[in-house]
Amino acid sequence: MGPLRLPSVSLLHKIQYLKCSCLLLSIPLLQKVDMGVFNSTIFNAVSYDFDELIRRASSGTFPIASGPEKSTATGFSSWVFKLSHPETIGQTRSQIFSSAKKQEIDIQKMLSGFNDIIVSPSCRFKEKEWNVIYVDPLIGSASAHYFETSTLTVDNKKLRCRPDVVFHNTLRKELLIVERKVAVTAAVIPPNFYPNILAQLWCYAQIDYEQANWPFFKNILLGAELWSGAQGNLEVTRKLWLRNDRVFKKVEKLFEIYSK
Repeated sequence: MGPLRLPSVSLLHKIQYLKCSCLLLSIPLLQKVDMGVFNSTIFNAVSYDFDELIRRASSGTFPIASGPEKSTATGFSSWVFKLSHPETIGQTRSQIFSSAKKQEIDIQKMLSGFNDIIVSPSCRFKEKEWNVIYVDPLIGSASAHYFETSTLTVDNKKLRCRPDVVFHNTLRKELLIVERKVAVTAAVIPPNFYPNILAQLWCYAQIDYEQANWPFFKNILLGAELWSGAQGNLEVTRKLWLRNDRVFKKVEKLFEIYSK
């Protein structure tokens, strides 16, 4: 038997990092990326850190899809999702997805779920005085109505947006724009939430509201409702942000790269 050859210290560090990452997230993490002229390979782990996503976006190794969806909030959000999840693993999602969609029907229950959430040190959400002014009537339909944003353009086209639900508070003169998602995973939700959902909400905050003919407002709240779970267990998480929350500055930087 020959002498035992131990891996280098550098290799041990890499192996340990990958093992720990897989244990924490409980999902496959790696994607092989061809670096072209460098003739080498890198591996990208799942990441929800905006600085890392900006680095990946700037590297040019995550191409932006072409076509009509490119100039939509959904197209931008999908690109951010790919930055976060370099490799998407197919899963059986029918049970979780259908269960979540049944829950989404109850809009008043969703509004009640936001009650008492602390939006900022000086703002705690209360469900009173909110009226529904828009609900996406054709979710999943390419023919559904879109709202436009004059301040955001892609390929010289106004970005098109289609929020799930919009509320107006007649007393406080505020809008609440909500995006609802389903995630087939038991992984812990990131503290700052998922970047792709934040990207979509940020786009909604730029909608030309006068053109949308929505009631007068002084402030905008952005809300997310996420139904998640695995193996038949379904949980809901709701979170609220002010339109000027500093996390959206990172989203704006990603959009600058996306829209070049």
